[in-house]
Amino acid sequence: ETFWAERGAGAFRNGQAIHVRDESEPKRQAICSGSFTSLRKHGRLDGLMRLAEPMMAHRTWGDAYGHMLVAAGNIQAMFDPIVCRWDVSAVIPIVEEAGGICMGFDGSPVLDGRRPDGGLELVSLAPGLKSRVLECFS
Repeated sequence: ETFWAERGAGAFRNGQAIHVRDESEPKRQAICSGSFTSLRKHGRLDGLMRLAEPMMAHRTWGDAYGHMLVAAGNIQAMFDPIVCRWDVSAVIPIVEEAGGICMGFDGSPVLDGRRPDGGLELVSLAPGLKSRVLECFS
């Protein structure tokens, strides 16, 4: 599969326009994340468990493809507790052009590097899930 986006022109998978999918019913929501080991190491596992508990599914699917699943409307959120700038520079415009949000676990802009160690983290999600994510990770 090939994903791409152009600011102001939308996001695409294999030539077809894609869009995030808000799902208000938790029993129909699915999310992905990196490994539990990484989430625990970076202090994010408890928040993820609170968020995932009422949901239909949580899967571990790391790196860019999980964020593309959000952009394409297959899942509602993807959580990466540690990323590098080059990991996310192409991901952010695709998710945002598909109507999604890219942020840190605290809602801050991804490229601000607000982690105590100066590293980056990425949460991509459908807009309707943002307040619940912030609640679970605060």
